[in-house]
Amino acid sequence: MLKRVSGTRSKERSESVQDDNESRRDSGAAMVEMAFIFSILVMLLVGVVTSAIAFGQKNSVENAAREASRYAATFPGPVDNTWLSTVRDVARAAAQGNLDTGVDGYYICVAHTGSGQKLVDTNLTTPPPTPSGACYTDGLSDSRVQVVARRNSQINAAFFSVDVTLNAPATARYERAE
Repeated sequence: MLKRVSGTRSKERSESVQDDNESRRDSGAAMVEMAFIFSILVMLLVGVVTSAIAFGQKNSVENAAREASRYAATFPGPVDNTWLSTVRDVARAAAQGNLDTGVDGYYICVAHTGSGQKLVDTNLTTPPPTPSGACYTDGLSDSRVQVVARRNSQINAAFFSVDVTLNAPATARYERAE
């Protein structure tokens, strides 16, 4: 009987060693799975964060175009290059740094359709084509102010990136006497 008992104990010991080996293998597999899932989650997080940044930049550019066109609608003075530059500066200030001269691919167009005056400020090598005396064709014939603010941005993920152009046109009826 003693032999059976000691045989049982050695059997229990060998089972215990096997259980330890299996748990080590299981924890190693869990580490590999966790590393795989973690890398996918990091890629998703980077994509979400850069998308949110681009969305914030888009909102800033839209606000800049809207604020500049509203400002220009009642801005006094003769419509000349100084007037157009002032409206452009309002757009740049309202963009909170998103249309500064150091931003890659910025573009600001300010036009007064009643006088045919237009100012284009950009660092693009090839600015987008615009109609004469306007920033874009809107089909209206009254005297108005058009402002287009545009900039390039990028949405990144771990293995790819997408270049996007954030474009914001705005129009306001010119309310000052010409």
